[in-house]
Amino acid sequence: MNILIVYAHPEPRSFNGALKDRAAEALTAAGHTVQVSDLYALDWKANLDAHDIATPHVDSGFPSLPAEQEHMFAHGRPTFDVEQEQAKILWCDVLIFQFPIWWFSMPAILKGWVDRTMTRGFTYASGEKYDNGKFKGRRAMVCVRPGQPKACISRMALTGVSTTFYGRFITGYSINWGLTNCRHTGLDAGQCVRGRA
Repeated sequence: MNILIVYAHPEPRSFNGALKDRAAEALTAAGHTVQVSDLYALDWKANLDAHDIATPHVDSGFPSLPAEQEHMFAHGRPTFDVEQEQAKILWCDVLIFQFPIWWFSMPAILKGWVDRTMTRGFTYASGEKYDNGKFKGRRAMVCVRPGQPKACISRMALTGVSTTFYGRFITGYSINWGLTNCRHTGLDAGQCVRGRA
């Protein structure tokens, strides 16, 4: 299978980074082909704005970005960085999102990836969502690492994260609270996940 991991954490040595690395290693060892979109390494532009519309605007006075995206998808091409990420989405059979929960949601850079890449016309359109979606039959997973202890995280945070993705791909999510045995080894959590403990 072709697997795309979209990774959103600024620190490669973080627990999220270790989970991403371990997933890529294990999936590759199992015979899958893996690509990683490391949004911080890509210096991904997070804000969706009129500069993301590469075709003449439908309404230059007051553009509606979803309408402009749909028009662009039908009559032109997106910006180069978005086109590269959309090609990866078309390529993959499984999409994995790996990120920390910050302020009850995904990091802004990942939200920007969703806003700019999962565009109307490309990912969804009228009558093409959920069970009738363009990516029906594909799988996706959200793998998150809360930045707080389990007792501090509410269901509201997890509901917000999961509903952002469910209309497009998601079939499940994994919550990683950490590794309790790491504190006794002298290694950080990332080293434990990478199998050095």
